[in-house]
Amino acid sequence: MLLMGIGGGLAVPPLSVVITATVPPEYAGAAGGALQTMQQLGATLGLAILVRVAGSTSRGVTGSADEVLVAGMSSAFTAASGIALLTFAVALTFKRR
Repeated sequence: MLLMGIGGGLAVPPLSVVITATVPPEYAGAAGGALQTMQQLGATLGLAILVRVAGSTSRGVTGSADEVLVAGMSSAFTAASGIALLTFAVALTFKRR
């Protein structure tokens, strides 16, 4: 979680600058608003997906509460890692003009 927090903190400010710098000045406000909206939607959907993965895994595990929690969280973090790798792969396909 610490690594994801640091990565997000390091990625978001430069992304905001790039997004607002690549549009005409009269559209900078709209671009910033769209960026914030997409960040919020992405975080909401991402959390919903990871909670679903953790819950689905937890239902199939028997044992103590700690074992169930660890199994669910492990599968959620594995899914988050896969999503992050997929996002990175997609980002690599975009070329700079």
